[in-house]
Amino acid sequence: MPIDISTIPIVDTHEHLVDEAFRVSRENDILAMFLRHYVTTDLANAGMSGGQIEELRDPGQPLEKRWEELEPFW
Repeated sequence: MPIDISTIPIVDTHEHLVDEAFRVSRENDILAMFLRHYVTTDLANAGMSGGQIEELRDPGQPLEKRWEELEPFW
């Protein structure tokens, strides 16, 4: 029998979102935020080194340059 989700008092979506206060206290950088959890493991499994992954997180580097490094592993 299907369950009507509106009857469930709490839904845990198990998000891996950055705390809002932390997020807004820093420059908005898609790669720095995106490369925080499972994606880094996927990139390592694809052959990217830990040092390369850390460089991708550096918002001081141009986004285009970091994307060029990321794309072949994506």
